This record gives sequence, structure tokens and C-alpha cells, in this order.
Amino acid sequence: MFDKTEIYKKEVERCARLLMLACNKAQIPLFISMAVSDDGNKTEYKNLMLSSKRLGVDLSQDHIYDHVKIMNGFVTTLPPYASGSVDDEYDISEYETPLEEAGEITKDNND
Repeated sequence: MFDKTEIYKKEVERCARLLMLACNKAQIPLFISMAVSDDGNKTEYKNLMLSSKRLGVDLSQDHIYDHVKIMNGFVTTLPPYASGSVDDEYDISEYETPLEEAGEITKDNND
């Protein structure tokens, strides 16, 4: 169980919206899904999207709508060849210290 709702509101939401503004300006479709809390029975997600349709971008494989379907309860199964990773998780350790020093984020010691 965890609850990062306040951290999301104070720090993450602003960053996510700045990313959306940058992607909108650059006409880059995106879908962001963030798990902000879990009470042991239910997980609360914050989802943000800029669709290819809204941006007027034609994609030959528009997976963003698939992500939205899953968030709305559609069930999917990974094919046998999939490892379960999503483009490999990024090692962001090289970014953490500069952001903390710049005052852009505060370290959450409750993890």
C-alpha cells in the first residue's frame, strides 16, 4: 500500500503537464499512466493523453488507443515472445541528483 497523491499534486503533475505542453507543441502523441496510490484493494492512476487524432498525426501503429482501452478495463495477454518489459525500464539515477539540487523535486524518503 502507498499514497503518493500529495507528491503527485505538488511536483509530478506540473512536470507531466509541462511534458504534455512540449509534446503538443512538437506534435508528439503521448500517453502517460502514473499509479499514485494503492489501498490494498484498488490502485488509483492518473492518465494523460495527447492523441494522434487530436494532433493531426497519422501513425501506422497507434498503440496509444490500446493503452487507453487497457486503462478502461479491457484485458490483454502478453504474447509468448514478450519479456514483460516496456522498452526496458530506464536507469534515471544520473538525473536524480541534479534535479534535487536544482530544487525541481524533493526526495521522498518514505519509499
